[in-house]
Amino acid sequence: MDRSELISIRLKLVKRDIPSSKNITLVAVSKKYPYEDVKFAHQAGQIDFGENRIDELVEKSECAANDHLHLRWHFIGNLQSNKISKLFNVKNLKFIHSVDSFSLLEKLYGKSNILQEKVGFYLQVKTSNEKEKGGFDSYDDLAKTINLILKNQASNLKMVGLMTMSKVRTENFEEDARACFQKLKKIRKQLQQDFGLGDLSLSMGMSNDLEIAVEEGTDCVRVGSAIFRPE
Repeated sequence: MDRSELISIRLKLVKRDIPSSKNITLVAVSKKYPYEDVKFAHQAGQIDFGENRIDELVEKSECAANDHLHLRWHFIGNLQSNKISKLFNVKNLKFIHSVDSFSLLEKLYGKSNILQEKVGFYLQVKTSNEKEKGGFDSYDDLAKTINLILKNQASNLKMVGLMTMSKVRTENFEEDARACFQKLKKIRKQLQQDFGLGDLSLSMGMSNDLEIAVEEGTDCVRVGSAIFRPE
């Protein structure tokens, strides 16, 4: 079986766990994998792709543009402020999943005049209490950031929802993953009540906790190894 067939089969298996009736976006996380894998996944019908390094995203997005592939790019990694301009110039950048602080969002708004089209972003929330993970871990900080967002509604940078990652170091993976996702839902509800916000999407669930995230009502899943891992 060649690589193209393998990726196509794996995509079908992943999509089998995502009910079509729920309208969940599958982001194929192509980080660390070659551009050829992106092409193979696109040939199998995949449109949304995620990268966690700016340079790799730039390279792959340029290759896709040269091949006239109509892809939607999601940035999912830690974002350094000196790379914001480079990110905002990526063709077909649609979403940023990793806005993890008030100060980062301020810097993003400061550069948002570069954007020619609207780009959505998720506020990254730390729900697992693991030190190595980034994200908002205080509701007060989130509230302060929402106020900043409300002051910048004319920007091409638009908040679309909240993102989280489940707990990694645990002996009760399913229970803790579900707890992280449920915590994010409670935070969303509180923000909607306190600020009169409309629908906020949830980006939660990866290869290892995809089914749990779907059960808990995610709107977007970020799946890499289940699709692209070596044979």
